[in-house]
Amino acid sequence: MTSSTSVPKTALSIVPFLLLAANLRPALTSVGPLIGSIQDATGLSVTAAGVLNSLPLLAFAAFAPLAHLGRRLGMERTLVGALFLLFVGILFRSSGSAFGLFAGSICLAAGIAVGNILVPGIIKRDYPERVKALTAIYAVTLGLSAAIASGLAVPLAAWLPGGWQAALAI
Repeated sequence: MTSSTSVPKTALSIVPFLLLAANLRPALTSVGPLIGSIQDATGLSVTAAGVLNSLPLLAFAAFAPLAHLGRRLGMERTLVGALFLLFVGILFRSSGSAFGLFAGSICLAAGIAVGNILVPGIIKRDYPERVKALTAIYAVTLGLSAAIASGLAVPLAAWLPGGWQAALAI
């Protein structure tokens, strides 16, 4: 009876990882398809648009060491802080200003950088017998959410009243 109740509990405990994974890539991959609309609305040059697209990767390198706070504050608390940074970054980036685009991109990339490091560590810590399977599921979810966000960015911008800003906020 114990084993039958532990399977659903384990399955349910994986859901937060999948939801987290589903939110770590769309904020990055939705910008590229919308870059033309963003340039038209904000007057960004081609160079500035290129910087906007590459800024998250640079921020990953700069902010990944913040994941070390997981040892000091606890992995879960640090992950909540990372998600908060992601949320605030999405809000700034969706504001419509050029400053908001850049500041929001840095902020959300900082959150994603920390999340990218902490989640595999939490999987290893909490599910040592299922590391390979859960890491694979996590990686697939990252990839699928990135692809879906890229594919839906332009249609959402066309359908939603806020245009590209609303699409980036989603």
